[in-house]
Amino acid sequence: MHGTTNAGQRPGGVAGPPRPEELAYRLHQQSVLAEFGRQALEASTLDELLNAAVRWCAEGMHARFCKALEFLPARNNLLLRAGVGWRPGFVGHELLGLDTPAGFAFRTGGPIVSEQFADEERFRPSRLMVEHGVKRVVIVPVPLGAGRRWGALGADSADDSGRWDEADVEFMIGMAQLLGVAIERLEAKREVEGGRALLTTIVDTVDQIIWAARPDGYHDFFNQRWYEFTGAEPGSTQGDTWAQMFHPDDRARTFERWRHSLETGEPYEIEYRLRHRSGAYRWVLGRAHPVRNEAGEIVRWFGTCTDIQTQKEYGERFRLLYQAQRTAHLVLAPDFTIEEASPSYLEATMTRREDLVGRPLFEAFPDNPDDPEATGVRNLRASLERVLARRAADRMPVQKYDIRRPNGEFEVRWWAPLNTPVFGPDGEVRHIIHQVEDVTGEMLERQRAAEAVAGETRLRLLADAIPGLVFEFDTEGRNTYVNRQYRDYTGLPPESLLGDGWRQVLHPEDSEAVGKAWSEAVHAARPMQVECRIRGADGAWRWFMLRAAPLQDREGRVHRAIGVCTDIDAARRARDALAESEEQFRSMADSLPQLAWMADAKGWIYWYNRRWYEYTGATLEEMQGWGWTKVHHPEHVDRVVERIQQAWDTGEPWEDVFPLRGADGRYRWFLSRAEPLRDAEGRVIRWFGTNTDITEKQRLEDLQTTLIQEISHRVKNSLALVSSLLALQARTLEGAPRKALEEAATRVHAIAGVHDQLWRQADAREVDLGPFIENLAAAVAATSPQHRTSVDAEPAAISADLAAPVGLLLNELLTNAYKYAYPEGAAGEVRVRGALAGDGRYRLEVADFGRGLPPDFDIASASRSLGMRVITSMAAQLDGRIEAASASPGARFTLTFPLKRA
Repeated sequence: MHGTTNAGQRPGGVAGPPRPEELAYRLHQQSVLAEFGRQALEASTLDELLNAAVRWCAEGMHARFCKALEFLPARNNLLLRAGVGWRPGFVGHELLGLDTPAGFAFRTGGPIVSEQFADEERFRPSRLMVEHGVKRVVIVPVPLGAGRRWGALGADSADDSGRWDEADVEFMIGMAQLLGVAIERLEAKREVEGGRALLTTIVDTVDQIIWAARPDGYHDFFNQRWYEFTGAEPGSTQGDTWAQMFHPDDRARTFERWRHSLETGEPYEIEYRLRHRSGAYRWVLGRAHPVRNEAGEIVRWFGTCTDIQTQKEYGERFRLLYQAQRTAHLVLAPDFTIEEASPSYLEATMTRREDLVGRPLFEAFPDNPDDPEATGVRNLRASLERVLARRAADRMPVQKYDIRRPNGEFEVRWWAPLNTPVFGPDGEVRHIIHQVEDVTGEMLERQRAAEAVAGETRLRLLADAIPGLVFEFDTEGRNTYVNRQYRDYTGLPPESLLGDGWRQVLHPEDSEAVGKAWSEAVHAARPMQVECRIRGADGAWRWFMLRAAPLQDREGRVHRAIGVCTDIDAARRARDALAESEEQFRSMADSLPQLAWMADAKGWIYWYNRRWYEYTGATLEEMQGWGWTKVHHPEHVDRVVERIQQAWDTGEPWEDVFPLRGADGRYRWFLSRAEPLRDAEGRVIRWFGTNTDITEKQRLEDLQTTLIQEISHRVKNSLALVSSLLALQARTLEGAPRKALEEAATRVHAIAGVHDQLWRQADAREVDLGPFIENLAAAVAATSPQHRTSVDAEPAAISADLAAPVGLLLNELLTNAYKYAYPEGAAGEVRVRGALAGDGRYRLEVADFGRGLPPDFDIASASRSLGMRVITSMAAQLDGRIEAASASPGARFTLTFPLKRA
């Protein structure tokens, strides 16, 4: 520390009592903080605020250089936003990295004091510091709410002969905190500007003086009524200068009461004289209440001054008369024992004198045990103790102090207590007059008023959050309020939409309908609903659903209404388009050759096309709902009803074939289909169905089926005859020729079995491999009943021309297993498995648990046997791969083939 003062240096010294220049320096810093705080509140732009900050920072630190650095997230560095002492071209342009002293302070959130850059390892000097010869710095982060930081504030010196200490750092932290608060205030200013203007208008129209102060007691707001009452110039009574308006005799006690509230956070109520613009002093009742945040911290003070001069004049005029009146009071001893109770007090508290006199006050009147927030005993005790300590009357703020009824229950009460000392001849307090006034009715009314105001505020906030045009209007249809969405949509200011201003954005063709609907709603005291068009800021008209609900007073008379307009333009246009589309649809449906109909989501048929009526000769009254069953054939109607009801219930498409009776009484066959129509959420909203006449097609298909059955029957018989002839011929031979003919007979029989399976399929062009394999394996297994055959085949669609080689190959594998897997006369198990193999392929496996394959067996070269040649030939025909392997025990043959030809 050095004893001289110059740029970049402040007075200081060794430990001990501060020297006069040191005190002056510190006091100067405090005045700088105060002045900057004031200017920060007055700053209307960020640049104005930052320039004031660096100017006062340099002043308070006696620094040549000072800088305000804003963090730029997009560039991850700090911008020299404002500064003092820097050469032209740096402020507003110079960027500092996060590896500089300022960047280090910003990143760590703590202050930085550096006077020896050469020894620093935490950061490096910035170009700005180097080019200006900076030798030492003090830099602190600028804090915002929720742990955020705006940037940094720093003081720099090119003189290395001085030092900055902890007090200087505290000054810089104070400056940064004030700056952070002011920055947040500017950020919030835009959001509250509209609400504040409205609040100011309301406050200025109230016939009562209203003021506001910061948590430290600095008065920064007075409403217009203050200036009208005092005659002071606007802004001239900010801070503490308002006290000059007080009567000299009242200033000390009023200031004392105000300081007590600032220290304790307690509200206050006090009477004092205030100078009127006429020069005369008038009595006012001053009240102040703190406003706290969620953490319980005081963020503002709000107060009122109510002119009570008239009451005072009446009070003085009738003081003697008042003293003669019976008041509600207790006479207390200095130890707070009840000595006497007035009749009015006994009546007000529902007590008896004999139950009170001689008892301690707080034993007779305890807190309500059912109210955990009760403070009556504590507050009254504190007031009585103040009376004893100050030897003066103490008027308490209105207290909630519940009274116990005779039945033991507590009754909610509010009181305005006044505790007055009574002195004895020796000047000591002998008694305390505890006088009360029951203000329960007034407080309940205040609560109701406060709740009404809070409800109105919540309503306005809610209205601004509603995605619709919300408005309030009187019985004449004049708007008294419009929400933000209303203003944003129309592009008009609030005043242009109040009164009858809303009519300018209402479509002229809809004005009469809206007016009529409102008149009927007022007359019947019921909600209204009407569609209308409202012009937007872009000049386009959009359809809205206007809904309004009248509000009634206690007498049941409509005195205003709340309404909301919901944008239904897209729905309205869609509805119009749908109506036009439906008309076009009906015209098209009437021209269809099929019978067509529509049903609702539950299956109630409500429309048929013209072709239906022409065919059936019925009317809509006869056919709607379930009336269509009247034209169904009796042998089919129950089946049709069951299947279509299942479609209604599940929402699945429906298809069926059945006969319908025509107007001539004859039945014709129809292919009937119905598809569900769904909304955007997938819910069925209606059904559309058709009935196509397939009588001729049905006749031809029946004939075709008969011919196919006859041909298949003859082919099967022919193959069976060939198989029998081969078997008979084999009996006349011995050795290899006989065996060859027997195997040929077996294969012909297998081909006949495959053919029989194919023609029995519902669709002769496509076969389901699951039942096909199971049925074919069962037929082959019947030829070797001593063996146990298990079959498990997954379903898969395959063309009929591929099913034939699959069947022949399966027959060969099963026959071989029955013949060769087990010793002659022995029984065993043969398993058949079919499963999807992925990539559109199918795997067929035949396995046994017998003697297994020869060690040198190779299916690729096993072509001497006709059976193996058939197997490999069928596999090749299927474009498949056949594999053989030992199953330990037994053998396993696996065929993998594509379900469709390439």
